[in-house]
Amino acid sequence: MLYKIVNGLAPPYLEHNLVVPFCRTATAQRSFSYKAITAWNSLISEETKNSATLSVFKRAVKREIYDSP
Repeated sequence: MLYKIVNGLAPPYLEHNLVVPFCRTATAQRSFSYKAITAWNSLISEETKNSATLSVFKRAVKREIYDSP
């Protein structure tokens, strides 16, 4: 979904949700929105984020996940 938001393939109302929210508690840091955005920012390379199509992006993410130590 983050790929779609960044590349304008998702509804426009989702675009403002890409900022990592400030979390005061450990419970909030375990929320999906916090985890998804931090994973997007840290785990995926810029090359993968800039993939030309969704199918290329999916393959690149799988490759990065399975090749990481």
